[in-house]
Amino acid sequence: MEKGSRDSHRSSCAVTSPGIHRETAELLDVTERTVNRDWHKARAFLTLALEQRGMPVPAEGEAS
Repeated sequence: MEKGSRDSHRSSCAVTSPGIHRETAELLDVTERTVNRDWHKARAFLTLALEQRGMPVPAEGEAS
């Protein structure tokens, strides 16, 4: 699976179903550690983008 496609799929899984990192890793044929690391990078990127636009940043695990 292409990296961009993996990023998109992983993000949608992580956002819609917290705690599904193991299943996501199996589906994408990567380690759970990779899913966790990539999710933290994506969350940091999204946090920075929201902060730069003056938008509220939800706490980890907080539903919007």
